[in-house]
Amino acid sequence: MLYLLTAALAAETATVFVCPKGYEQNGTRCRRYTKKNLVPDCGLDGEIYAADQCAKYVHGVHSCRDGKMKNGICERFDVQEPLVFCQEDYFLVKGSQPHGHKKEHGAFCYKTNELGGDRICPFGTIDEGNRCAVYTKFDPIFDCPFGSVQQGRGCTVTERYQCDDTVLEAKKAKKSSDKGHHHHRRLGKKQLKTNTIGKESYVVTDIHQICEKTTSVDATMSCPKDSQYDRQEDMCLMITEYPRELALTEPGYLETEPIVVCPNMYERCYGDGKFKDYLKKGEHQLHCCGFTTETPIVECPMGYNFDLVSGKCMALYHPEYVCPPEASGKEGHSCQVFEYVEAIEMEVPGHQNIPSHHKKKSHH
Repeated sequence: MLYLLTAALAAETATVFVCPKGYEQNGTRCRRYTKKNLVPDCGLDGEIYAADQCAKYVHGVHSCRDGKMKNGICERFDVQEPLVFCQEDYFLVKGSQPHGHKKEHGAFCYKTNELGGDRICPFGTIDEGNRCAVYTKFDPIFDCPFGSVQQGRGCTVTERYQCDDTVLEAKKAKKSSDKGHHHHRRLGKKQLKTNTIGKESYVVTDIHQICEKTTSVDATMSCPKDSQYDRQEDMCLMITEYPRELALTEPGYLETEPIVVCPNMYERCYGDGKFKDYLKKGEHQLHCCGFTTETPIVECPMGYNFDLVSGKCMALYHPEYVCPPEASGKEGHSCQVFEYVEAIEMEVPGHQNIPSHHKKKSHH
């Protein structure tokens, strides 16, 4: 009977739980202790902005420097001077006309009205019946040939030549009519060295006569373009024609509205138009009205600055460093974290199945 009981016990198997290497058993699970760094915590209203920085955002108060807020944009009424000009032959007048009354919109264009009268030649011109003319007289232009020099209305050419024999014969013949000839004496030089230090001396060995002969040459005469030569007065003559002018019998005026050009996005101001609520008395005369827009000013609470990226007021501060939620405790500058995995269940023969609450517990 004892043998059978022993055999029955030997045939029974026990269930055990096995953990991977590096883990310790904790009931039916295995756990391993690790260390993790602290993580930044910006609180409930903050968020991570940059390394070691948190940001908190609030809405600022929007206001306008000038004008009124409309659909989140500041709108300001503005008055500008227009560009005012008249059509050809008219003159621009602002305010009152020369003859008294004032135009409604502060400017007008006018010109003198040419009424009645005969057409006459302008002052200083000669009335020749079919034309009005002015006669202008001036000296012709004289051009000399190449190599000659202008003298008055003529030209001269000077020639130099050796004239030893000519001078001697003139002296022998005792001629005194050698007009246009000038005599120059030219000395011949002979070079003699007198010492060894480079000094030189000269002696006269010969004498030559040089003559100059002046010959008159006709100049080429011409008159400028659009003029003609007057042989009687030996001068150039230019005739300029002028149109006749209308002699006014009485002054008159023609009036018209000016051309008014407003800047882009502006238009003329009128007292009874859409800008009437913005205009002062008389301000509509010759002005352009329009609306300009600009981004509102954002006023932030104390300690906040306006952030262009988010369009809100932003405050920066340092985060608090804490352990992540899965940590079981803080240890210096790191956190204690347990990583869990399921234990491997195995059956071992020859052992009784020991209840789990009787198993030996591990110490940590």
